[in-house]
Amino acid sequence: MPGMSWAQEAVPAAADAPPPVAATNGKQVYTPQDFARFAPKSALDMVKQVPGFSIQEADERRGLGQATANVLIDGKRISGKSNDSETALGRINASDVTRIEIIDGATLDIPGLSGQVANVVTAVSGLSGNFRWSPQIRAKRTDPRLLDGELSVTGKSGALDYTLSLSNVSNRNGNAGDEFVLDDKGQQVDQRYEEVYIDEDKPRIAGTLKYEDTAGSIANLNLSYERFYFTIFEDSQRSFPDNVRRRDYRETEREWNYEVSGDYEFDLGGGRLKLIGLRRFEHSPFFNSLVFEYADGKRTGETFHRTADEGESILRSEYRWKGGVADWQVSAEGAFNTLDNRSRRAKLDPQGIFQPLPFPDGDSKVKEKRAELMLSYGRPLGDTLSLQSAIGAEYSNIQQSGANGLNRTFYRPKGFVSLGWRASPRLDISAKLEREVGQLNF
Repeated sequence: MPGMSWAQEAVPAAADAPPPVAATNGKQVYTPQDFARFAPKSALDMVKQVPGFSIQEADERRGLGQATANVLIDGKRISGKSNDSETALGRINASDVTRIEIIDGATLDIPGLSGQVANVVTAVSGLSGNFRWSPQIRAKRTDPRLLDGELSVTGKSGALDYTLSLSNVSNRNGNAGDEFVLDDKGQQVDQRYEEVYIDEDKPRIAGTLKYEDTAGSIANLNLSYERFYFTIFEDSQRSFPDNVRRRDYRETEREWNYEVSGDYEFDLGGGRLKLIGLRRFEHSPFFNSLVFEYADGKRTGETFHRTADEGESILRSEYRWKGGVADWQVSAEGAFNTLDNRSRRAKLDPQGIFQPLPFPDGDSKVKEKRAELMLSYGRPLGDTLSLQSAIGAEYSNIQQSGANGLNRTFYRPKGFVSLGWRASPRLDISAKLEREVGQLNF
């Protein structure tokens, strides 16, 4: 699909913004001294203060594909899928940042990038860490949020860089009060008093390892494990006009997931070969129940259980080389994705026991085999104009079992053309025309 993007290296307007920095080889470079007034604790604190720049996370898609996030660390894409840009930058201590470069993505030899890109250059020399604790206590309705925060440690031992983090994203929400329900004529048809409580926690442990030998070969390994606890309680007293009843709603999810990913990059022939692998799995049991209790003691209700198991396995290779002033890359990717849904329903009987209900469409499985081959080409067209382009194709076979199961195969061309023009030392203009292929969203 066609798209256009406009990127301008804005002059800082606020008095406390970092000062303008002279462009160097088409880059704007910021040093740690430019951010000292903000007392940054991490690279994320610094990047957020760069004038005119906003972090753009990678597109949510199946597979890895080409780069879409506009943040690089030491000139490289952030490895893995669960390791987003803000998370990765938040684990880099501000004292380990050498400089931040703002670059036109179309001038880089990383296919897929366009517009402004931030390259965070680091120099890890010892052991450092970051700590964040964000408690929240509300006066009414919700439990205190006491365990929201993150602890991370980064270090270097010889040729090995490592990061270990323990974090939790926690939310507490709730409300209570009277509700008046009106019909389309404005007449009151019900009156309710409701209380709602919503609790959410995402504890997560993650680690990254990076090894670079004297020959320039680079290996990365990423590991993460996360739990997801989500609960909703909604209690409602309903009493209009004389139909007194109580409504109890419950919803819970108790997910766990993990991701293991790694890559290895080394010289081969006249270029560089990068091999990438990823395995991700998610187990998500979901439950909700709805029960009405009436003034005469009668009770009605239903429950719904669903367990979803989602898996993704990816192998990808990228080989890039120089041909004169041009950058070339050929990439191949294969993926195997699975989704297994198992669902059950039950209904409250007169004796107050939930009895299973027929649910013939409750179970289903989906499998996808996908392959992609792309050839990328980029080169400068002048001192201020650069080109990036890619052409390729994708194959996908999707099999669905269960009710109305299907088996379909797709072959689709894809690619893009991107131009970057440095109109002046303070103005970059980029345009991108692209044909995208949407991915199956589980």
